[in-house]
Amino acid sequence: MELSANRKSTMFRLRTELVDRLKQLAANDNRSLNNYVETILMDVAYNTPNSETLAAMKEAADESKLTQFAFFYMITASCASTIC
Repeated sequence: MELSANRKSTMFRLRTELVDRLKQLAANDNRSLNNYVETILMDVAYNTPNSETLAAMKEAADESKLTQFAFFYMITASCASTIC
C-alpha cells in the first residue's frame, strides 16, 4: 500500500478574490488550501458521471423546469379570475 502519492510542485496564477474564497472554504472544512484544491481537481478529473447518471441529471433538470412552469401557470391562472 502506497502511503504517499508522488507530487509535483506547480504554480498557478489565480484571482486574489478566488484564492481568498478557496482559503475560506478550506478553513471551513478544517483543511489546507492545497488539500482543498487538490480534492476539487481530483473530483473534476476522475469523477465523470456515466451516461445513466447524465440522463438522470437531465431528467431532473427537465422536471425542475416543468415544476417551475406548473407553478407559474397555477399563479397566472388564479390571477385570471381575480385581480392580482
